[in-house]
Amino acid sequence: MFGQVKNGSPVLLFGDPLQLLCSVPVNSLKQRLGELLSRLSQGRVNLWAVAAGQTYWLLDSSHGPARRLGQLPGTPSFNCTPSPDFHFAFTVRSGPPSTPDVFLLDLQQAFIQKLKTPAWPCGWWDNTRILCQSNKRDFFLFDVVTKQTSPLVALEQLAAFLEQNGIADNPKPAGVFFIWNGQADDFYLTDTHRKWSALESFLIKLERPDGRLKLAAPRFKFEWSDHLDASGRHYLYSGREPGEASDGVFLRELDRGTNRILVAPTANRYFSIPRFYQDSVIYVRSNALWQIGLDGSKNVRLFPPSETQHGGEKADPRPAT
Repeated sequence: MFGQVKNGSPVLLFGDPLQLLCSVPVNSLKQRLGELLSRLSQGRVNLWAVAAGQTYWLLDSSHGPARRLGQLPGTPSFNCTPSPDFHFAFTVRSGPPSTPDVFLLDLQQAFIQKLKTPAWPCGWWDNTRILCQSNKRDFFLFDVVTKQTSPLVALEQLAAFLEQNGIADNPKPAGVFFIWNGQADDFYLTDTHRKWSALESFLIKLERPDGRLKLAAPRFKFEWSDHLDASGRHYLYSGREPGEASDGVFLRELDRGTNRILVAPTANRYFSIPRFYQDSVIYVRSNALWQIGLDGSKNVRLFPPSETQHGGEKADPRPAT
């Protein structure tokens, strides 16, 4: 099915030639009337709080027409997560904790299907398998092509690993986060609530191909708006509270156990949101994107371009010393 996209929001940009996955909200007459009634009643009447859904479209830069993948109900729980080769992506619609609605988007064949997996998807283990966590806190792999599951790490296995390494933490709160290594996602196990709270927890890497547990740190101190690099040797973060070093960029060298200031903080209330990029760091400063080397050199503004773009970028007014 082909057509034109209006009022679309970008979701994913990928491929060569470039393709753009867009979502367009489905605005029914009942929803619009419900929203009007909610505004007139100052929120006391809220009949249509749930969006009717989104329609997903693929736009190809090599030709004009757009391809319609399909329509999904409700509001996404989070953005679409693409597979490493960008053949697939998945998105989740919230439901009861035991029965999340997981949808697979085929970005090559341009269609959407609902996946029957009674667990929460965590990320792509490879091009066709999603790492999932069951209600019993076990981890397994779900193949979106064959629709088969295979066990990876059981809760009992994680509990035994913690005990063997002298870690007294309860294994049940363990969840995963992932870091892109240039070819695939590297997965780490930790108490994700303590990670979000910028507290200490164990840090365990899931090794490929069989999910072997490798202890990265028995007690790892997490920070705010953080990012771990693909080597597992460097850790970026900012201050936790707005205006309290939140716009600074800090680098922890895990093999040395040292912390350095890459970009000196000010009293600004926004967050720098630093991310590793090759041998440098991309971060936000004064409503612009900046790039700085891991050694603190070549601190330049990327976007919008500075006035001296062709003769060397302007340096950040507050570089680290």
